[in-house]
Amino acid sequence: MVTERVIGILMNRLLTLCSQYPVLEDTSKRITMKHAVRVILFALAIISIACNKSPKMGASALEGFSGHVTSRQVTPEIITGMKDEEVEQAVVDNIIIDLQDDGAGVTAEKIAKLNAGQRAIYVTWIWEAKMTKGGFDYFFKHTAKTITSRLKESLQTVEAPHFAEITDQAFSLYESIQSGQVKDQDYPFTELDESISDLKKIESLDAIKVRYIRNHPDEFLHY
Repeated sequence: MVTERVIGILMNRLLTLCSQYPVLEDTSKRITMKHAVRVILFALAIISIACNKSPKMGASALEGFSGHVTSRQVTPEIITGMKDEEVEQAVVDNIIIDLQDDGAGVTAEKIAKLNAGQRAIYVTWIWEAKMTKGGFDYFFKHTAKTITSRLKESLQTVEAPHFAEITDQAFSLYESIQSGQVKDQDYPFTELDESISDLKKIESLDAIKVRYIRNHPDEFLHY
């Protein structure tokens, strides 16, 4: 499955090309633009087919996100001047673009090459989106191991110990279910999901991550 975010990028580019075409007088440029439009349409067709196939690492890592990604210059000065609600999104957008810049999608190797801060922001961002969709059960069942295996360390990196503690309990429960020590009930993670919801009423994970980014701007530079 390919994410709506990737489709958004392609559609945005397609609309841009179509809007520019009528004002081009150079024939060679028109031909080049036609080729570009064909390539994008072909890519969208492939994505449409891929969406009906089994999820792979790249899809699982980015599932559930919409809109289009815009690369942004990020410097310590720019981070300082950003509103809190803009900081994490700017960082995440740049990470996604860097992870997919070769067209091969997100891989375990690329995740490993991110620095500790980038990896922590990216992994916790995915976790929050999956939790919104269906709690810990959905997260474990619909997320690549490359992401799940790095969640606890990511929460520790951004200094969110209370979230890490609950997550640790969820992992222990999941491992017990996988080994057969605990029965996989209709929904075994109810209490832990509620614990996360209750904790978010007291502590804002978004605020914790924004604070980390502001305190470690050199980990998120993008030119």
